[in-house]
Amino acid sequence: MVLSTPIPVDIIMQIVNEVPFNLKYLLLECSTISHAFASACQRRLFATVEIGSFRGRERCQQLYGLLKDSPHLASFVRNLTLQNGWNRMPSPSGGGVKVEWLLVEQTLPPLLDMLPALHSVNLKSSSKPMVWSTLSHDLQTSFLRVFALPCLTRIRFSHVTFPAGVLSCCTNVVDLDLYRSSIVDEIDETMSLYQSPTFSKSAKPSIRRLSVTGPVPPGELLESVLDITPVQVFNLVDPYDHALAAELTRCFVSSLKQFVWTIPEVDHFSQTLNLTSFSFSHNLRSVEIRLKDQISSEQLDPLISALHALSRLDTGPVSLEEFMISMNYRSGLMPIPWRTLDSILSERSVFTNLRRARFVFFALPFGSHLATGLGFVIARSMPGLRKLGILSVVDACRSWPTSPEGWESDASFVNVSLGQESIP
Repeated sequence: MVLSTPIPVDIIMQIVNEVPFNLKYLLLECSTISHAFASACQRRLFATVEIGSFRGRERCQQLYGLLKDSPHLASFVRNLTLQNGWNRMPSPSGGGVKVEWLLVEQTLPPLLDMLPALHSVNLKSSSKPMVWSTLSHDLQTSFLRVFALPCLTRIRFSHVTFPAGVLSCCTNVVDLDLYRSSIVDEIDETMSLYQSPTFSKSAKPSIRRLSVTGPVPPGELLESVLDITPVQVFNLVDPYDHALAAELTRCFVSSLKQFVWTIPEVDHFSQTLNLTSFSFSHNLRSVEIRLKDQISSEQLDPLISALHALSRLDTGPVSLEEFMISMNYRSGLMPIPWRTLDSILSERSVFTNLRRARFVFFALPFGSHLATGLGFVIARSMPGLRKLGILSVVDACRSWPTSPEGWESDASFVNVSLGQESIP
C-alpha cells in the first residue's frame, strides 16, 4: 500500500504503541501498511525480549540467527530477560541429558555482544539459585560488557549469587533490584575482569532506586562498589535480617524520599515487622506499607513507633506528602490502630505537607458490601484526616465515581467498590 501523503514518524509510533503488546498478530498486520509502519512495528516487537527457562537454548539460537541475518534489529532490543532452567540436550550415548541451558549455550555470549542499546536486564534462575562462578569465562565477559553499556540503567538479579565486583561494572545503572539474591564479598578467579581497563571506572555507579527482597546485603559491602548515598526510593520486601536492613537504610537516609515495605503472607514470615531501628529524615516524602495477609496488631506496633519517631525529628516539619497502607481483605479485618494513626498523621504542626492518606484494599469478596463497611469504619475512626480532606479509602480493582451515601460532608473522597485481585 502506498500512502499519498506520508504520515509523520512520531504519529506512526503513537499508533503502533496503542496496539497491546500481547496482540502480536495486530502488530504483524500493521507492519504491512507501509515501510514506515514496518519499521515502527519491528521496534515495538523487539523492544522487549524474554528467553524463558522452557526451550531456552532453542529460543536463544533462533534469536541469534535472526539478528545475525538482520543486524539492524539488534538496536531495537531495549529490555532483555534471561531465565535459566533445565533443558534437555542430546548425549553421545543416545537419549538426552538435562542441563541448565544458560550455562552451556554457546550462542549466548555472541548474542549479548550484538545488543548495543539495552536499557534493562533481568537475569534470573527458575530451577535453583544460579552462582556467577559457574558461568563460562566468555559469558561472564559478555555480561560485564552489557552491564557497562552507557544506556543500561536498570538491572534485576533474581535467585543469583554473585561477587560484589560485578556491581562495580554497572557503570550507568541507577535502578538495582536484588530479588532473593546474594552478594558475596570474595575474590574469585574472574576478579581480573572487573579490574581490567575495559570495565574500570573512576567513579562508583550511582544508585537512585534500590529494591531488596529476602537477603539484605551489608551496607558496607554495597558502599565498597556502589555509591548508594543518592538512593531516593527504597523498596524492602520480607528482609531476612532487619538489623542489616536498618543499617543499609542509614547509608542513604538523607536522600531517601520514598520508602515501601512489603510484608508477605503469614506462611513466609521470617521476622516480625520492626521499623523502630530504621532512621528517616525530614526529606522523606512517601511511606507505603503493603500487607499481603492478616497479621496481629502487635506486629503493627513498630509502625506506630516509627511514625512517632518521624514526627518528633529535631529537624523541624516533616516533608511527608503521602502515607499509604495496602492490604488484603483479611488484613482489613484485623484491629489496625486507626485512631492512633489519625492522631499522629493529622498533626499539622509536624506533617505540614501531608496531602494524602490512602488505605487500599485488595481481594475483596465479589458481591459483598465489605468495601462500604470497611470504608465507614476507617472514616469514622479517623476524623482528623477526614476533616483535613486528605483521607482516601480505595478498592484497588474498581472505584465508584462518587462517594457512597451516608458519608459526612467533610470527607474528601472515598472510592470503594468490589474486587478480587491480590496485592501485586
